[in-house]
Amino acid sequence: MAACWFAPRSLSVACLLVVLAPRVALAFTCSVCNSAYNEDCMTSPEKYIKECVPPPMFNDSDHPPFCRKSSLFVYKPDIPHRVYRACAYLKDTHDEPCRSFYPPGMYLEVCQCFAEGCNAAPPSPHLVAGDVWWWAAVAFALALFR
Repeated sequence: MAACWFAPRSLSVACLLVVLAPRVALAFTCSVCNSAYNEDCMTSPEKYIKECVPPPMFNDSDHPPFCRKSSLFVYKPDIPHRVYRACAYLKDTHDEPCRSFYPPGMYLEVCQCFAEGCNAAPPSPHLVAGDVWWWAAVAFALALFR
């Protein structure tokens, strides 16, 4: 390695890149924000891209970081839609990238993804059971009056 520092400038730069490359490759990034505190978390999540630094309990190769995005829709007009984006370390055991939950009066979608900054993607459209029935009723009515 000492030979790198006494070599011509271009070779020194190449040696420096080789030394630093493994450290750069280990950094994993995700958007980290909460629309309750960061107003533009929903519209500009790329502004909140940060390196994922695992807490000590997950600082091993068994828990590599990945990205998670949670969207909460409350069925009241005065409560805004909320989005929470974060680094995560415990994977959901299901195979689907997104899961939906329906607590009383709300809809919650939790998604996990494994590429750099993937939770900065635009919000995914969501379907509520009532939406499906409404469209089915429209299709049925159109078929009847054809």
